[in-house]
Amino acid sequence: MALVLLCLGSTLLYVGGMFLNDVCDSKFDAEFRRERPIVTGTISRRAAISASATLFIAGIVLINAINNRSGLLAIGLTLLIVTYDWSHKRIRTAPLLMAGCRFLLYLTAAAAGLSGITPRAVIFGAALGIYVVGLSYIARGESRPAPTSRGLWLLLFLPAVAGFALHPSFFTALVSLPLILLLGWAMIVCRENVGRAVALLLAGIVLVDLIAISTTVLLPIAGFLTLFSATLLFQRYIPAT
Repeated sequence: MALVLLCLGSTLLYVGGMFLNDVCDSKFDAEFRRERPIVTGTISRRAAISASATLFIAGIVLINAINNRSGLLAIGLTLLIVTYDWSHKRIRTAPLLMAGCRFLLYLTAAAAGLSGITPRAVIFGAALGIYVVGLSYIARGESRPAPTSRGLWLLLFLPAVAGFALHPSFFTALVSLPLILLLGWAMIVCRENVGRAVALLLAGIVLVDLIAISTTVLLPIAGFLTLFSATLLFQRYIPAT
């Protein structure tokens, strides 16, 4: 039951953040992305704000139903989402805020579990945050064509490095291989199409999660790979960037 509440609650927070992002970007969209819903009048700013607030509150309530610690972290996550949405077009360090959102999401999930917030959860939350930083700066190449620093790509390998550092084993190598192969694929694709490479890297977050659980059972591995494949499939119908 806790897993269901966590998945539903975190999804509501994510969607609420997407709605609020459109509100905060409405002036930018009016100039550069006139197909966006608020700009076209499909939905009003007031309705989008109300929907966002409703989703945030519902998400926090669901997560808090698991335990109070998760609820407090969900509140912190929501505040960081709002800060990111409001400021990401104004500051250069916005990817750090996005990384912070992913980090707090890991801690929120860990707090909902029986073991609570373990060192492993903190380390992989940080590793995913750094992965998101690298991904976000690479994504800026979509609108500002420029050579991508190799250092940014190295950041994306950190989850695999963290996995080996914490638990060097055959199964760690097995669960790290899909992410490593994906990164190699994305680096090749990025030479011609930055947007497509970024979409691949976003789907790769599922593979980071796979490394984080460090499973020694094949069924969860198959489950994560199925989710990764589903992400790539849905990206054909819903643009990832």
